[in-house]
Amino acid sequence: MFRWLMDGVRGLRIAADFKKYEARARAARTIEADDRFSTRTLEETISERMAGPKREADAIFGPAMEQLRKAIAHQTSTQSRLRSQLVVLRRDYKGELSPLYGELNGLVAESRFSSAHAEHNTDRNLANRVSVIRSA
Repeated sequence: MFRWLMDGVRGLRIAADFKKYEARARAARTIEADDRFSTRTLEETISERMAGPKREADAIFGPAMEQLRKAIAHQTSTQSRLRSQLVVLRRDYKGELSPLYGELNGLVAESRFSSAHAEHNTDRNLANRVSVIRSA
């Protein structure tokens, strides 16, 4: 009845175990191949034979290469500085400021209306006070 479930669990376990086995087997085979077909002596011979030409090349081209490396480092720092400035210049300031200017204009209009309304009320209150004073 639950055979399909047990088969599914067994399949998952086999897949997980195979991945572990494959990694261990690959590491073991790599170690065995390194021991059996060692290239250490060849690499040592190559490095010994290349030591002389490397010294000569460094003596001839070393100072020029060092100047070029410094120039590259300077250009890289200049490039990163200019890129950061370019990001600032590429921003859409108009798009960012348009809603804010709209809000500002609305507030200015509201302020003008409020001050005009207050001035009208002040004139009315002043007229009422004058009429009260005249009647007294």
